[in-house]
Amino acid sequence: PSISHAAEPPTISAEHYAEVLKGPWRAPENVARDGYRHPQQTLQFFGLGPKQTVIEITPGNGWYSELLAPLLKDHGEYVAAVQAPTVSDYARKNEEKLKAKFAAAPAQYAKAQVLEFDPKNPEFGKPASADTVLTFRNVHNWVLADTGPQTFAAFFKVLKPGGVLGVVDHRATDGASLEDIKHS
Repeated sequence: PSISHAAEPPTISAEHYAEVLKGPWRAPENVARDGYRHPQQTLQFFGLGPKQTVIEITPGNGWYSELLAPLLKDHGEYVAAVQAPTVSDYARKNEEKLKAKFAAAPAQYAKAQVLEFDPKNPEFGKPASADTVLTFRNVHNWVLADTGPQTFAAFFKVLKPGGVLGVVDHRATDGASLEDIKHS
């Protein structure tokens, strides 16, 4: 007789999203933003799956980390790619805050990884090792710092063939040029 194993669903269930969105480890000010950021719909749009390797680029204080790490902890892999603390005091403080967040809720973040990168020469992991690369509200910073081309090249390198690059950023004023944005 053969033994049948239930297959892992290719998507994260609505129940799992609901559990994570209501998680007591989430900062109240972050929960308050859910209605504006639509995190479940955003992650579903990007095709987030429970067995994926997901790299989040410069997660800042960890708004999406509060969701991604717990959603992936059982079967997937979550990597927070942070600017090396030697880049700036801001980068150092962000990394310290993120690591403190992870340490404060080990049941949710025990498997979360932190990868440091140099924004002028970024590397986000072994070539073709990530299913998804996500970045939230960061592209405008790379445009202003003139590090966009090397950052996007590094995304291409780390993504598996057919992988997903998910980008969310601010909207520019209608008709704004790149020069307008750089000088605003």
